[in-house]
Amino acid sequence: YKFLKKDATEAQYIAQLIERFALIRPDISFRLISQGKELFHSPGNNDPAASLFSVYGKDIVKDCIPIEEDYNDLHFSGFIGKPEIARGNRGEQTVYINDRIIRSKTITSAIDEAYKTMLMKGRYAFLVLSVRIPSHLVDVNVHPQKAEVRFWNDGEVFRAVYHVIHNSLLSVNHVHAFHKGQDEEPSTLKNVQSTLNEAPFTLNEVPASSVIPEKASPAAAMSGQNSSAQKLDTI
Repeated sequence: YKFLKKDATEAQYIAQLIERFALIRPDISFRLISQGKELFHSPGNNDPAASLFSVYGKDIVKDCIPIEEDYNDLHFSGFIGKPEIARGNRGEQTVYINDRIIRSKTITSAIDEAYKTMLMKGRYAFLVLSVRIPSHLVDVNVHPQKAEVRFWNDGEVFRAVYHVIHNSLLSVNHVHAFHKGQDEEPSTLKNVQSTLNEAPFTLNEVPASSVIPEKASPAAAMSGQNSSAQKLDTI
C-alpha cells in the first residue's frame, strides 16, 4: 500500500489499462465503475473500430487508417493515425505483441522512420498496433514485468513494421511522403543493431500478464476522482 500513488493517479492507471484491454480484445465488453459511476464501457461486439471509438471518440476514428496485413511471418492489425492527429509525445502509441502490451525500441524506431517525411520534428504518430509473431521467434522473458521482448532478428522486425505502416499511409490519397518512394528501404534500417546473441534462445512458458505503459493518458472522467476505481465488471 505504501508504494501506491495518490488515489486519482492510481485511478488513471486503471482507466488506461482497461482501455488498452478493450482495444486488443474488441470481442469482450469491459466496464469500469468507480464510486457507483460508470466511467468506461466498450461494446464487446468484436468490431475493432467500435472499441477504438469507445476509447478515443469519433474524431480520432475518422482520422485513422485500419490495417490488416501479413509480412512474412508477422501479422499486423490495428489502426495508424493520419499525420493530422499526430501528438507531442509517444503516449498514444500502443503496441501489442501476441496480445501483450509491450515497449520496443526496434518497433518505436520503425514507426518514427515510417512517418519521418510526414511529420514535423517533435510530432509523434497516433497508433494502435497489434503484431502477432510465432512464439519461437520472440522471447518474452527479458523484463521483470514482461514489458519488453526480444526478437529473433531486430532488422527483420524493423523492416516489417516500417513497410506495413509506410505503405498503408501512402495508400491514402492525401497522405504523401515528401522525399521517399514507397518501396525505398529506410535509411535507419542500416543502423539497426541486433540485441540478440548469435545462438538461438529457448523460450520458457510464462503466464499471460499485462503491463501498464509508462505514461498514463489523461482520463478526464477520473482526474477529479479522490479515490481509485472501486468496482470493475468484465462482461
